[in-house]
Amino acid sequence: MNRNLLGAAATYSAANVLVAAFPLLLVPILTRLLSPHDYGVLALFMAAAAFLATVIGLGVQGLVPIQYHRLERADIAQLITACLAVAGTSLIGVTLLLVLAPPWLTDTARVPLRWLLVASAFAAMQFVIALRLSVLQAQNRSGRYAALQVAQAVLGAALSIALIVLAGMAWQGRVAGLVAASALLAATAFVGLRHDGLLVARAEARFIRMAARYGLTLLPHAFGGLALAISDQVVVAALLGTDAAGLFAVALSIAVAIQVVTIALNRAWAPWLYEHLPTLDEAAKHRVVRLTWAYFAIVAVGSVAFGLLAPAVMAWLVGPAFAPSGDYVLVLAIGFGFGGMYFAVTNYVFHAGATARLATVTATAGAINVALSTLLVGRYGLAAAGYGFAVAQALLFLGTWRLAHRVCPMPWFTALRVPKATAAGQDHGL
Repeated sequence: MNRNLLGAAATYSAANVLVAAFPLLLVPILTRLLSPHDYGVLALFMAAAAFLATVIGLGVQGLVPIQYHRLERADIAQLITACLAVAGTSLIGVTLLLVLAPPWLTDTARVPLRWLLVASAFAAMQFVIALRLSVLQAQNRSGRYAALQVAQAVLGAALSIALIVLAGMAWQGRVAGLVAASALLAATAFVGLRHDGLLVARAEARFIRMAARYGLTLLPHAFGGLALAISDQVVVAALLGTDAAGLFAVALSIAVAIQVVTIALNRAWAPWLYEHLPTLDEAAKHRVVRLTWAYFAIVAVGSVAFGLLAPAVMAWLVGPAFAPSGDYVLVLAIGFGFGGMYFAVTNYVFHAGATARLATVTATAGAINVALSTLLVGRYGLAAAGYGFAVAQALLFLGTWRLAHRVCPMPWFTALRVPKATAAGQDHGL
């Protein structure tokens, strides 16, 4: 692996660690200033925002790194503008639906309507930032990517502390801090896109269709991912109450550190893979596979070790009311470990354009997660939500790995028996 790739991986990893550190630093404050109920409402707001972000953005920013090296620069500007047009249209539709929605919607979400409208605006801001990050990733501008990420985390944390501690606000202070930070950085991201000449006055219809087709095709996959990410919290709140949802959310906020690291590594790896995969020779493919197997082993061992050590740290990290959260970190960390392995194989599916087939795998894993949580949480408590999450993540990884090999065959097992590769493949930077 060449120095540029290692440097990018180090930058992405450092940025993601810093980004994760700020919410983690807030945990001791939030768990002492907020009750489990308030923390649960905050978690449900974030879950609603994640759902709305999927509907509004449709994940179309993911098309940018895939197409960036295939299209001319003028066409890239058309595509990015089309992505914004798709998100803007979706935002208008979602806002109208929320305003006209029956009262039972807010009762189900356990979040007031005015805060659901805030969540939709927050989701739109997050999309603009994500679109800018996708461009920076495709351009291999890891420094600016990291700066935008860290700025969002620092500003969101600072404003949240000010509003909660100094202004005496509860969970609403954390939400207001995040929204204010996102508003400022979304404006910055938009200006950055315009400054780089990546926006046009009006996108051509064919690029709007390209973006919309990509997003709609990916929507079942995104909903499956949402079912994996937030259904546990929703089910726990519905069956065990908002207090239990708060305890579960604190355990998730600790275990998600595994995901932070694996996402950072994948963001460094994916652009290189998309660019070079079509021209890899057999020797280079064997190198890629062996690196991936090593990654699997590191993630597996690291996840278990983290899950075993985290409860001891949580004894003094969180407030006394949230101490039981430590009992659920290990199984959640294992689940996030399987999620990290999923990232390593899903790139092949996206490269092959098999998003519709991936949606089936993701939706199935998400449905299994919802079913297990719904059937078991009421009987066995919070632990069942964690086990359902881990099982669903394992099934997602295995199902995606199988699909990846079908649409983009790689020597997953033969590479382990091949002697050390020769100089072949060095031109690819491996």
